[in-house]
Amino acid sequence: MSLSTEIDRAIEEFGLIDGDYFTTMGTADFPREQFVESQIQYYRAVEQFSRVLMMAALRLEDVDSRTLLLDNVWEEHGEGDARRAHIRQFGLLLFNLGGITTREIEARRICPEVMIFNSALFGLLSMERWPKGLAALGVIERMFIGISSRIGNELVARGWIAADTLTHYNLHAELDVKHANDLFHIVERHAWDDQSQRGEIIDGLRFGAALFGGMYQGIFTRRATLSRFIDPAVDQPSRVIGAA
Repeated sequence: MSLSTEIDRAIEEFGLIDGDYFTTMGTADFPREQFVESQIQYYRAVEQFSRVLMMAALRLEDVDSRTLLLDNVWEEHGEGDARRAHIRQFGLLLFNLGGITTREIEARRICPEVMIFNSALFGLLSMERWPKGLAALGVIERMFIGISSRIGNELVARGWIAADTLTHYNLHAELDVKHANDLFHIVERHAWDDQSQRGEIIDGLRFGAALFGGMYQGIFTRRATLSRFIDPAVDQPSRVIGAA
């Protein structure tokens, strides 16, 4: 039994990689307006993910492993350039895709599926042993490689966004290869050979795959009502997401 085999098995069995969200983009069942609303919700998951990585790094006692994860966090934050931070790049994508501004994002309440995703990851990293948490994060990063490529290609192919204005997804199709490999390297080096932890690592892989795939499927199921998640109390000055 290898870690690589268990990663592939978890994604295949629990990841919903051929779920409705990805197979119906641009069809009458999932038109552009609903897709944009779904991406506004996904923004909230992107917003929190670097914080989850920081929490994971804090759980590690080995300085080399901790430094490796902190390098990933640094990359998530644009390597010191706030304009290149991943959340800013995703915001720019939303503006290029649908003219969505910061004010519109802030006016959206988070749908339950994204709230579950964020809360579950923070809970896993705080309550369970670190190998299970890193396994879950690693499988999410691994899944997002294919998801990024698939969504990015679909956006351009359908003419929803020009190739030269595509942000976020083109970056993650490459960068998440490194991030996933770093997470799995730490797990394999420090925990996989420990029989007392191997079962928990497999649990983490399954948890991460099911949680990530389930979030997309849940968002798809709720797609027709996402535009109703409006907070009437929000009244912030309008500003283009991604602008300095």
